[in-house]
Amino acid sequence: MRPAQRATTLMVLTAVAAVTLAGCAADTSVETTGPQASGASAPAAFHPDSLVTVTFPDGRLSFQHPRTWHVEFFQPSASPFVGTATVSDPTSQAKITIYTGNIADVVASNADRTVLETDPVPGLRGHSVPTPHSSFFVDRSDGAAQYRMGLTAGLPVSPDGKVQDGLIMLGDRVLTADVVFARQPFANDEEAKAWYWGAEGQALKAVLMSLATTAALPSASASEPAASAPATAEPVTFTFPDGRLSFAHPAGWRVHRDGAIESPAVEKATVYDAGGNEQVRISYSEVGGSATGPLTRSVFYSEPIPGLHGHTGPAVAHASFFVDHIDGELQYRMALTGGAAIRPDGGQAADVVIVGGNRVLAATVVFTEGPFSSDEAAQAWFAGEEGQALKALLMSFSYR
Repeated sequence: MRPAQRATTLMVLTAVAAVTLAGCAADTSVETTGPQASGASAPAAFHPDSLVTVTFPDGRLSFQHPRTWHVEFFQPSASPFVGTATVSDPTSQAKITIYTGNIADVVASNADRTVLETDPVPGLRGHSVPTPHSSFFVDRSDGAAQYRMGLTAGLPVSPDGKVQDGLIMLGDRVLTADVVFARQPFANDEEAKAWYWGAEGQALKAVLMSLATTAALPSASASEPAASAPATAEPVTFTFPDGRLSFAHPAGWRVHRDGAIESPAVEKATVYDAGGNEQVRISYSEVGGSATGPLTRSVFYSEPIPGLHGHTGPAVAHASFFVDHIDGELQYRMALTGGAAIRPDGGQAADVVIVGGNRVLAATVVFTEGPFSSDEAAQAWFAGEEGQALKALLMSFSYR
């Protein structure tokens, strides 16, 4: 349980008001259900194998719910698109509302946030930046506690303790999913946690964790110039001469070794895309270091690299995408970092990794000066084809 410092947050209004469009739109509601059962609002014991899968009528988003629960879909508007799903228990009490569409509003509020649980949603990973999380937390403001459970755009509280509450973008649409709580559902945090780890809380978590995209999503920023597109063939693996360090790059891209020094061992390589554009610079040597100065860092993505786990220290190597604010200037960076891009103590991780006990590894994506006009443009690029190809390259590093 982690309390956050007071900060200005954004709460998404899920455009429920858009349902008022029903008066001028055809009723497109669809109801799906499993066998109905009477009794409590949650199963006596929740089992993951009791879930059934449903998909929004347009085929772009799916999720699961307990077999005895049911879903009502409603699409009051096709252009701009507005679609909702209400998940209800066997007694027809609404439990979760899900919204996906081109309309969204935000409103500012102040809150102190305590996170009770948060987990990344596997089926939305790589389709939105930062990765949407299923989160359960309490916001406290003016002496009142508001318990909330739903999707959040990344962690509900950043590693440096700042409250985060932003829009989840799936292509050109906003996604929200919120558990429906009546007034004040819990007397205190202990009661809230007991409920969360019980049958109903875990059933609701399973619904949120099951959300997944089911089709290619159009970009929300088609105006951003596209860089050379990577090929769709199987990736090609490149292994350094020592036979221990390797990574994979898109077919059609190439790796150029920039020469080597035997003692102390120094290997440098540059990865070029199919158009001959420099994409990644790699240094793998027995010497090296990293220097940082005063800065403020905002992280879009930072995940541990499976193939380097157990071979780097003292922290597990991460593939990270972030922006550093240095003396009023923005420096967007995508690279390997020695641990999460922001450490648990709030400091910034170095962009070099100690691998194999005595080698310094650095891998940095090459950005031209001022690559993005805003953080939103950076996130849209990262979620696109080139950003995901470069993420896959960094995540593919392996040591044996």
